[in-house]
Amino acid sequence: MTDAQYNRQGSFAKSDDFMDDHAAHAAIVAVSQIAPLAASLKSKLAEVVVADGIGSQDNTGPTTLKKNLKTAVQDKMLKIVRAATALYLSTDNTVMQKIVDYTETDITTWKPEELYSRAKKLVTDVTPDNANLIGAVAADVTDLDSTADQLNDVIQDPKRAIEISKVYNAKITPLLNECAEIRKKLDIFMQTLISTEPTLYAEWKETLNVDDTGANNPPVLSLDITIESGEITNVDYSEIDLVNNSEIKLINDTDASIDYGFGPDEGTFNGTPVTVEDQSQERRTATALGYHSIENNKLNVRNLAAETLNVTLEFYEMR
Repeated sequence: MTDAQYNRQGSFAKSDDFMDDHAAHAAIVAVSQIAPLAASLKSKLAEVVVADGIGSQDNTGPTTLKKNLKTAVQDKMLKIVRAATALYLSTDNTVMQKIVDYTETDITTWKPEELYSRAKKLVTDVTPDNANLIGAVAADVTDLDSTADQLNDVIQDPKRAIEISKVYNAKITPLLNECAEIRKKLDIFMQTLISTEPTLYAEWKETLNVDDTGANNPPVLSLDITIESGEITNVDYSEIDLVNNSEIKLINDTDASIDYGFGPDEGTFNGTPVTVEDQSQERRTATALGYHSIENNKLNVRNLAAETLNVTLEFYEMR
């Protein structure tokens, strides 16, 4: 959640605490409509906690697992390619030698999807000869086959994790709005106690305040961006009004660097883009990123790595 959302949640939590503390108070018990509304508020707050937990969870695990499995498949492929090439050279099998002639550059630059299909093809090609490989054994071929299947199973997991978090983050504001509606109804019934229980109502009224727990210029827009290997992705920020001193933070939790900046079209940059190294973040003004409201207003993110990457962009209004 954003700081502002946490502040709203904290206010509703104060009201929930008040209801817990005074649930047995005779004046509150006498107004039968209060208890079910208090229960609804508690239930809705529990939904907010669940949504925030999933929405803010650390999604780097699937990315790390995918990266590790990709490296494992690459290493196992290289071992078998070398062993098979040596075998087919020794038997003058030019046809098979050409079929398995993958270079290290080939193997380390393929996207995970292509790496998987190539690995499975290599397994099929060398299995008839796996007992005669030079520098590898049949178990190595079997190991490559199973590791490639594991990679295939997780290829989409990083994107899915981000998508799931995005879905749950989108639930938070509507849930908080529902909390607000429930509390408005509660307040109407609590106001019936003003004349008879002024101190009790005064305590309740204090819980309606939203305390600033440190929300100081939270992002006005947060976007999760997926950039394919070797591609430039254009970012749609049209829902906010960007100006020269707006600040844009790129959060890069991947193991590769990412470039971002503005350009005249969806694919080029105005000058040299800002590079955000792996496992780091950069926050720059729109102007520093090459922004011009007319000539350079396309925000582009570039991925020069050999695999698909997912990053987060946060936009800030500067007062």
